[in-house]
Amino acid sequence: MRALRGLLFSAVVGTLLCLAPPAFATCTLTGELFYMHKNDETQHVLSTDRYGCDLDFATAGKITFESAEIVDPPKNGDLFKIAQLEFRYVPKRKYQGDDAFTLKVCGTTPHGSGCSVLHYKTTVAYEEGQPRRRHHRHRHKNA
Repeated sequence: MRALRGLLFSAVVGTLLCLAPPAFATCTLTGELFYMHKNDETQHVLSTDRYGCDLDFATAGKITFESAEIVDPPKNGDLFKIAQLEFRYVPKRKYQGDDAFTLKVCGTTPHGSGCSVLHYKTTVAYEEGQPRRRHHRHRHKNA
């Protein structure tokens, strides 16, 4: 059971994969554990800058993500599905403040199949004159 909790914890906390120099590491994600086989709903907090960041769900170990979709799009930005299990959040130009969106992810665990609904509260920090950078990727992963 402890090993499974560790796998699910890493599915939520994930690993930040920087695609730009470390000075621009401004995309962070925290949140609750989610259990797809229980069809649960969880809350997550995403902090980013004006360039946004990527979210993806990586299949590993005995937990497999099979699909992901946008349930509620953000009001102060855009959320793009850029691959089967990958999304890109980009805030509106010069926007600073809070935003929110919801994703639904489905998959299979050792305990069964199901879908979780993930609610993201997003905070965007805008700094004038910030140099352009690539999007940061934040990965929900299982191993």
